[in-house]
Amino acid sequence: MGLKVKFKEPKMGRAAELITFLGFGEIRIGKRAPKARHHQLIVHEKRHWQQYKRTYWFHPLLYKFSKKYRQAAEVEAYKAEMLAADSEMFIYDAARWLARDYNLGITQAEAKVLLES
Repeated sequence: MGLKVKFKEPKMGRAAELITFLGFGEIRIGKRAPKARHHQLIVHEKRHWQQYKRTYWFHPLLYKFSKKYRQAAEVEAYKAEMLAADSEMFIYDAARWLARDYNLGITQAEAKVLLES
């Protein structure tokens, strides 16, 4: 089982994504992702890779069909990314993305509280 990082467009139109298949993973970093954020994005997606391994490969199914799991997975990944960002202001961007991009039905204020917990 291995993980590779490639600089090619993610399929889902995001700045970065993790693609998994039978124990192999590929982090895709897109052109629209600023180079200054590459490290943070890789940290975020590596956390999803850890979640994938921790759930015995069930992560993609849990992520897709369980809003509760998806929220917990993204909060965990954004917390890791926030540490890599080393910026107190990043929490506001992370909260906005968490509230907007993952169909969680939460506000930006609620997302910020989750990220601060």
